[in-house]
Amino acid sequence: MKIKTQAIIGDAHRLTVWLYSFLRFFFLISLIAIPIHYTGLLSILYFIDLFSHFTLQYAMGGLVLGALLLVFQEKKKAAICFCIFFLCLIETRWTLDHPLQFSPTAEKPVYRVATYNHNVGKRDFQTVRDWLTQHHEELDAVVIQEANAGTSEMAESLRALFPYQIHEPRDYPFGMVILSKYEFVEPQKISLPGPYFENMAIHFSFQSPKALRPLAVYAVHSYPPAGPLAASQRDYDLLETARYIGGDKSQNIVMMGDFNLTPFAPVFGQVLDVSDLNYQSYGLLLNPTWPSFNMFDFLRIPIDHVFYSDGLIQIEKQVGASFGSDHHILIVGYAENR
Repeated sequence: MKIKTQAIIGDAHRLTVWLYSFLRFFFLISLIAIPIHYTGLLSILYFIDLFSHFTLQYAMGGLVLGALLLVFQEKKKAAICFCIFFLCLIETRWTLDHPLQFSPTAEKPVYRVATYNHNVGKRDFQTVRDWLTQHHEELDAVVIQEANAGTSEMAESLRALFPYQIHEPRDYPFGMVILSKYEFVEPQKISLPGPYFENMAIHFSFQSPKALRPLAVYAVHSYPPAGPLAASQRDYDLLETARYIGGDKSQNIVMMGDFNLTPFAPVFGQVLDVSDLNYQSYGLLLNPTWPSFNMFDFLRIPIDHVFYSDGLIQIEKQVGASFGSDHHILIVGYAENR
């Protein structure tokens, strides 16, 4: 029995050291994504950018492995793990408007919006329809991405609850359908003819009776970075939309959608700078939305986002159900900065 226990402990020690090497390697790769980005080489070495998206997982890995290595008297390796944990933790809070705020306030929102990528292959819309029917009084506008013809049919069935709608369905993953309780002001489709294909963003405004000022919305679904050109298309989609926002004089602005980007990728901060918008998420995991098929929140990453202007105060952000998609719906509430 004693020999068997020693063997188990020895195996656990070897596994921990192996995982430590694995963690250190991927952390270092993600770390060099920042200088590579600013030298312009990231378009060639795009895969390095992908490693930066798992900064939250590196932080948790550093904490857990550091504790285990201390148990096995591997003090130097444990110290490196704890350094990785603290550096990654700082990185996860770096882009937040309020880095030390881990929970929302208790105020009531004057605007409440939601963004949801329901997956273009989805054919069963009943669960989404039921949820929107149940929660329509709480929502002012909903952006549905990867919208297809079935999405449009579902939206039409909700016309009594959301009388104002924009339909741009596609049979590929970049269609959009937008639902609103309030009339659109100057809705506009923005063409995004990037290096890979022509994408779009949708801009509209509406006025809630609870608010002093209208809300200008920019909805975009950027291309997933599955290759060098695709990564360039993603960055173009986001930065070009941000440039439009930079020229918008509205006080209340949000930019929302599936960005296929985490807050830890170098271009994330650029989008915030160009648009002059803010970003805030809550908890240690920052409201992760993808992929939904992971049973544990800590295995998900935040790639669906809502940025907001200085005219707004974010008071609520929550991740809802997935309704069979690989994304969870993201609901955000705002008060006005008066």
